[in-house]
Amino acid sequence: MTRAAAPKLRVYPALAAIGVLAGLALGRPELVALAAPFAVLAAVAVSLAQEPELRARLVLGTERQAEGGEVLVEVEVSASRPVERLTGLLALPEGLRTEGPNPFFIRLAAGERRSLELPLECERWGAYQVGRVLLRAQDALGFLVSEATFDLQQPLKVYPGGERLSSLLRPLETQVFAGNQVARVR
Repeated sequence: MTRAAAPKLRVYPALAAIGVLAGLALGRPELVALAAPFAVLAAVAVSLAQEPELRARLVLGTERQAEGGEVLVEVEVSASRPVERLTGLLALPEGLRTEGPNPFFIRLAAGERRSLELPLECERWGAYQVGRVLLRAQDALGFLVSEATFDLQQPLKVYPGGERLSSLLRPLETQVFAGNQVARVR
């Protein structure tokens, strides 16, 4: 898990410094009074922020599906500390798509588990690895951001549909005496 400062954490102290310097240079205490809340907010946000210790789990509804079918994916997210704004994204390979909320936005209490079901539509046949989950948590004031990537990949095999399957399998050679129906194997 990585932690980073939001752009707000860089701007607020800069505004406070500009206000204090302008107040000192111009001899105006009002400018210092206007800049003080920016410095106080940044200091309070940094001192109160705690790492949320995020966890994720992924359950794939089935390991096999036909082209054009749907697979249900359940993403379960939990945190040991409260998270005001949690953004999650299930990274999908090309050939799979979802109409569900992806990315999803939720709020978690301390120790709470949230489960979200996403229906995946299998657009193209092939073998896929599903389960890379990206989570981004912000503190209550939005000054610090924690990001975590969970590699919970599970295999999903999407088989071609009936029409496509018959067009993919071509006979090896035709035989004149067998008629119009050609054998699929030699």
